[in-house]
Order: sequence, then structure tokens, then C-alpha cells
Amino acid sequence: MLISVVNLKGGQGKTLWSAQLAPFFEAELLDVNPENGDATFWAGLTGYPCREVHASDAGTILQAAAEAATVHVADCPPWEGSETRSALAFSQAVLVPVGPAHQDLRGLTRLLDLADQARENVNPGLRIGILGTGQVPCAFAEAWEEALKSHHHPKQGVHYLGAVPRRQDLLTAFGAGEPAFLRGPSAHLVREALMAFAAILPGRKS
Repeated sequence: MLISVVNLKGGQGKTLWSAQLAPFFEAELLDVNPENGDATFWAGLTGYPCREVHASDAGTILQAAAEAATVHVADCPPWEGSETRSALAFSQAVLVPVGPAHQDLRGLTRLLDLADQARENVNPGLRIGILGTGQVPCAFAEAWEEALKSHHHPKQGVHYLGAVPRRQDLLTAFGAGEPAFLRGPSAHLVREALMAFAAILPGRKS
């Protein structure tokens, strides 16, 4: 099984959430953005199994991961390229962390368009989990959450999972080499988000 963490914009928390998903599912971590190297750095810090995946090999490796009996978590780069398209083509499910800004919402809309293309052409069972991340400005909070909720269409494979507003807690845990769902002030929110994502995976229960 392949789970990918994807967003077309940087700074959304893809690696932070990859570092939660991999230990939560006892999965191998795939660093599909090795030029950045954040996932590889975290894996080196913790001793967690991680494999670097370069663009030239992304399609082959992600397809093999999708067909494997074990779970793999792919931390994808923040652009619309062959790596992202391969992740959408082969993943059973994709987690999309979305920050609290207008450009973040625009990036989500484009990503969902790409997911629709993948679903229509090669991956009809693709499931998307949208997760709000980051501290939301008060004046924007309600509109931001409503915008995320507006994409919730389970029959179309798109699910809104809620929000984990205290991103700093994940950063602190990341720097300490610890999954944020085990300890810290936001541990229960992180666990709830991971369980909500687990519930949308094919053949799995929360």
C-alpha cells in the first residue's frame, strides 16, 4: 500500500505529517524530495527506515510500493511534476495538509483537479484526505475552515479530516525525533487526525 503526502505549495507541513504517518502505520518512509532532504534528515535522526526516491525512479518505485503488502509513506515535493503525478497515479490514498492562506487554498484546488484526472485515467480508487494545518488568523479562521469543508465529498473520494492548528507542536516533536501523536500538548489532535485518515483507507478501520 502506498500513502502519499502531497501539496503543490511548500511550507504546508508535508514532511511533518509524513513523519507522523510512517510510524503510525509502521511504514517505510520514502523521501521523494531528496534534494530538500528533510524526510531523510528526520529518519537519520531517529533511525527510522527511509529510502530516497529520485525523479527518474519515482514512477517505478511508487508503483512497486503501491503493490506491496506492506505500507509505504511518500513525502512528495511541492510542485506539479512527474513525482506528484506518479504519487496520484499509484497511491491508495493521499494526505493533503493545507495552511491558512488564500494561496494555500488555491493550491488545494489545483491539486484536486490533478487528483480528478488521475482518478479518471489511471487510479479510480484514489482517496484524498484534506487536513487543515497551522495557526489560523482569527479573521480568516471561519472562512478557511468552510473553504476546506466545501471540498468534502466522500462519494467522490475526497474527505475533510479536520484541523490541527498548533503546528509548532509537530515542529518541536520533529526536532526531537519523536512522533507528535505520542506526547505533547497536541498529541490527541494529531492522533485523531491520523485515525480519521486511517478510516478512509481501503480495507482499513480506524
